[in-house]
Amino acid sequence: MTNKTVVLWRVAVLFLFGALAVGCRYETSAYYSLSPDRRWKLVVATEGLTVKSHLIIHLVSGKKDRTIYSDTGEWYPPFLIAYWSEDRRLVGVYATNPLGAPPSALVAYDLQNDRVADGESVPANIRQEIAKQYGPELPRNEQNSPIDPLSWALTAEANASFQARLNEPGGWIKQR
Repeated sequence: MTNKTVVLWRVAVLFLFGALAVGCRYETSAYYSLSPDRRWKLVVATEGLTVKSHLIIHLVSGKKDRTIYSDTGEWYPPFLIAYWSEDRRLVGVYATNPLGAPPSALVAYDLQNDRVADGESVPANIRQEIAKQYGPELPRNEQNSPIDPLSWALTAEANASFQARLNEPGGWIKQR
């Protein structure tokens, strides 16, 4: 190879790595919701390369920080909802991921026994929480009944409603 060819190859390689470095940077994004008694902070975070972020859900109380769910799939959750039981024993979170796989995560955590609970223990409560917070925005089907709130949460309309409510008192807060 001539010197000119070597220089061209080096420029091409540097250009390629530069383009990858600009387009593929490591990012962290997080939202949190406080329990009604403000003792717990539920944090839903994505972190990883901009082209593939993974999901981490954790609970913080005082100096305790426990991961209750993580998934290395590709995550870009545009809609989140939390359910806190009245007896302060259970928290549930529903995160949607309509552009990735899996399309959503439903996680339940037993606060009293400090362990992950059966995820099937909270869907009805999550549905009720969505209806309570977004009821007037839930579209209706042909029989004039509201569509399933978990299905609606996967829509662009749900994403827009969630984004419009960010940082409102009692709602989700985007961490900076």
